[in-house]
Amino acid sequence: MVEQKPFIKLLKVINHLYIFDVNTNKIIETNGHIYNYLDSVLRDLSPLPLLTKEDEEILENMLKEGLLQGRPDIIIEHVMNEQLEYVLDHELSRMCLQVTQNCNLRCKYCIFSGSYINRVHNNKRMDWVTARKALDFLYERNGESDNDLLIGFYGGEPLLEFDLIKKCVDYSYKLFPSKNLQFNITTNATLLSPEIARYLLEHNFTITLSIDGPEEIHDRNRVLVNGQGSFQTVMNNIKTMFSSIQNLPAEKFIISCVLSNDAKLESVVRFFNEDKRVNKFTYQLTAVNDVNLKEQPLPARKKNNAINQYENAKMFLYGVGRIPVEMTSQLAVPYVDELTHNFYHRSAVDMKQKKIHPGGPCVPGHHKLFVDVEGNLYPCERVSETSPVMKMGNLDNGFDFDAAKRILNVGQVTKDECSKCWAFNFCTQCVAFADGVTEISRELRLQECSRVRSTAEDMMKDYIVLQDYGCEFEKFENVKI
Repeated sequence: MVEQKPFIKLLKVINHLYIFDVNTNKIIETNGHIYNYLDSVLRDLSPLPLLTKEDEEILENMLKEGLLQGRPDIIIEHVMNEQLEYVLDHELSRMCLQVTQNCNLRCKYCIFSGSYINRVHNNKRMDWVTARKALDFLYERNGESDNDLLIGFYGGEPLLEFDLIKKCVDYSYKLFPSKNLQFNITTNATLLSPEIARYLLEHNFTITLSIDGPEEIHDRNRVLVNGQGSFQTVMNNIKTMFSSIQNLPAEKFIISCVLSNDAKLESVVRFFNEDKRVNKFTYQLTAVNDVNLKEQPLPARKKNNAINQYENAKMFLYGVGRIPVEMTSQLAVPYVDELTHNFYHRSAVDMKQKKIHPGGPCVPGHHKLFVDVEGNLYPCERVSETSPVMKMGNLDNGFDFDAAKRILNVGQVTKDECSKCWAFNFCTQCVAFADGVTEISRELRLQECSRVRSTAEDMMKDYIVLQDYGCEFEKFENVKI
């Protein structure tokens, strides 16, 4: 009946059975006979279970529709490989400047804390010559982009170089008089005076504040050089800012909360929802970065996982019309955003096209070109600027397109495994996970595969259940809580 091993994933969801057809990106409900038959085919069992005449007709029709085909013979190559040089040389619209590698805090989980391979705090700072050269570099390569321009400032603590930031902003307005210029900055907020805040807001900045929750949690990791906690300084600055700036636009602020595995999530969520100094701001939770971490982090608290699942469940109930949006939490927004993007908006694919690449890598430099203090170029700020394999040129010599293409085509180091993986279209692996410092590491990339597949399967099951209950996925796209 099925003459070749189909490229599929079989799923059991509550009391229903499904086939995910990788070649077409389609999810099909099936019955137990066909499910067991296909399961036996996948596992090379013999003899195969007998099928009824009706089941045979169903399989025949599926085959005629192009389903249940075998794994295609593909070449792992990103769709943007041929256009990469042109895009980077003509359509740049986003740049992030590392204005300093120094900081007035010594956060225990920071990538510069000494807990990570090759990265430590130092006094390196970007000078004006390098900053101006970076902005000129952007100007020279922006000519054919219709996108808004986004320029970010990163550290260390970027407000240590506030004078340099102001010079960059002024120069940007001179370079791009007809463009919609947007800026962003990520700061620990210990230096955020009303005067600085007013300047940033007047010049179209989005301001990301690093706050980890209530005092006892925040001060556990976010400490000053002398070891004292920074919470009171940050909160006093925010309070002063509100009292000094009338009609402070809360939508221009985002709180970035790094949730260490030993932190109590319920305390963090309660703080951001109830504390009047911060509850007007949108907040985002991220896990401690474990890429290039010297020692494995502690396992996450089981209760935190339960709370995450509870908040996701409430968001699902909102999606199917059972509860109002006011009963949901910002905590669930990233998950339903990703679920909606990956599954509700998934499009038909053609796995039989000769060249194709698994999901995960963005176009290096085009999403957000990262310029370090010395003028070296990297895909974005998530990768290590001390890693030679992540470097893709410098301001003096321009892009190293060979290096950029290696980063773009990271899937080539695991091409055999990728071409056989049912989660090919849902892979979320950033190249940072494969950073072997001197090479793009096959071993490091493979270490992430089970997590990626498990997450993709869980999301697919959630999507199937939500669809069966009539979820309005569009409601997840503009959640206002």
